[in-house]
Amino acid sequence: MLPLILLEGLFLAANLTKVLDGGYIPILFASLLCLTMWTWVRGSAHVKRKSRDSSIDFESLIRMLEKSHPVEVTGTAIFLTAEPDTAPPALLHNLKHNRVLHKQNFIVTVTVAPVPEVPESERLELTRVNERFVKANLTFGYMDDQNVPKGLALARKQGEKFDIMTTSFFLNHRSYRSARDEGLPVWQERLFISLARGATNATEFYRLPSNRVLELGQQLTI
Repeated sequence: MLPLILLEGLFLAANLTKVLDGGYIPILFASLLCLTMWTWVRGSAHVKRKSRDSSIDFESLIRMLEKSHPVEVTGTAIFLTAEPDTAPPALLHNLKHNRVLHKQNFIVTVTVAPVPEVPESERLELTRVNERFVKANLTFGYMDDQNVPKGLALARKQGEKFDIMTTSFFLNHRSYRSARDEGLPVWQERLFISLARGATNATEFYRLPSNRVLELGQQLTI
C-alpha cells in the first residue's frame, strides 16, 4: 500500500494549491453530503434503540394471546417488520385499539441479499409458529423488484393459503417529534426528521395494493 499512498499523497499536495481558487466548493458539497448520510445512519440507529426499548418479544406476545383470546375475524393480515423476533408495532396497535386478531397472520421480513438477483426458488422462507401465525422471510437481490405480494403468493406452493383479495397489509407509520436530551443534538434531530418525511413510501416501494393497506400511526420522541 505504501507506493499507492505516496502517489495519492502527491496528487493531494498538488490539488491543495487550488482549494482557495474554487476547490473548496466540491469539498463543501462533499462535507454536506457526508453530514447528511451520517445524520441518517445515526438517527436510524437511535430510533431503532428507542423502538426496541418499548417493544415486546414476539414469543411473549404469543403467550399473552393464548390467555387473552381476542376477537377473531376472517381473512389474512400481513405485518411488515424489520425485526421478526419482536412483535410488530402495527400488530400491537391493532390489538390495543381494534381488539381483533385475524384468523391468519403473516409476520413478514424483507431481506436484500448482496447479489443482483435471487432465484424464485429461494425467494420465500416460511416458519409456522402456530395455527394463527406464520413468519415469512422474503429475500430479494439488489436489482430485483421488491414486490412483496408477488413474493408472498409463493406461499401457496408451500401449502399455505394466501388470497390477495382477502388480505390486509398493516404498516406502522411513524412521526417524529424533537425533544431535548433524548440522545441527539437538536440540529441533528431536526435534520433527521426532515429526511424521514421525504423517505420513500413503503406502499409504493414494496408494490402493495393501496386499497388493502392500513397504516397505524405512532409518534416517537427523539
